[in-house]
Amino acid sequence: MSSSRIDLKNPVLATILAWLVPGLGHAYQGRWFKAALYSVCIWSTFGCGWVLGDGKVVYYNTDLKRGRRPIGYAAQVLVGVASLPALLQTSRATPRDIHQFSRDSIPLERPLSGEFEGWLIDAEFPGGRGNFKFRGQISIEPSPDATFVKSVTGKLKGTISKADELETNIPDGSTIELTIDYLRSLEPAIYPSSDRELQCEAKGQLLGANGGELKAGVKGKILNVRSIWNRYAAPLDAEGLEETHGDLGKFFEIGLVYTWIAGLLNLLAMWDAYEGPAYGYGDEEPAGPTAAPPDVGAGTATPESTTANHSTDIPPPVGEPQPTVVPGVAKV
Repeated sequence: MSSSRIDLKNPVLATILAWLVPGLGHAYQGRWFKAALYSVCIWSTFGCGWVLGDGKVVYYNTDLKRGRRPIGYAAQVLVGVASLPALLQTSRATPRDIHQFSRDSIPLERPLSGEFEGWLIDAEFPGGRGNFKFRGQISIEPSPDATFVKSVTGKLKGTISKADELETNIPDGSTIELTIDYLRSLEPAIYPSSDRELQCEAKGQLLGANGGELKAGVKGKILNVRSIWNRYAAPLDAEGLEETHGDLGKFFEIGLVYTWIAGLLNLLAMWDAYEGPAYGYGDEEPAGPTAAPPDVGAGTATPESTTANHSTDIPPPVGEPQPTVVPGVAKV
């Protein structure tokens, strides 16, 4: 019978591969069943956590001053390539001490444009004041001659609809065109969302038959303005963490736990890739049948000893008559 040992090849390399991509280390060793088993279990667990947490559960935050420590990430990083980008994203977040600032002090780092949806807050219009829902297009960029980091230039054009019970002659669907000149608040550039929130001050005109001047605070988000490079495994700032807890509730915490479990499962897979199965070594069956040595103990009769005692080559016990041996005559 051949040896039942498994060829682990290079255990160190197999362990590194198993860490980087769950299941890859076992595939390298030719252990295809375990490669599929670990890969499906770990990736599905990690993916469930990612979905439950809206893609915001994997991040590395070193903001110790506010009590957030990267303990959970120590488990997530065991999943390898799926969580390693969080380290890079934290280092890319600018400035380096971004967590000491609030969104009120984040400057606009580059021009932004795209579809915008949000609110006109406390809008002043001919004959009244109120809040409106807004959807349209925005283009905004840092002011070239700004003496203050919050100064910007930009345009906002779209349609509005009443958000509360307003007594006004402005019908829903009215078109407005506003000029943006001051930035109140801006979400970080590196953040786990495809949309980017901002607040600004704007003023302009109601277009059409009900034209007139309009001035309002604008709050909303530019849709799909972030690439996956700027949002995957990006850190959450203090305000973002609070908003995420409010939006997702318990699902955010459940998502975190799922990603931790996935990391701990991969730790077991890494150990298995390095050490092999937890059984079988030293317990292999012998190559061929081997007779067990006789257990001859004191006072224990065995078939061999019984036969020997009745052999004619053994003299009879002392005290018994000796047989007479005559040459040429058989013993009786």
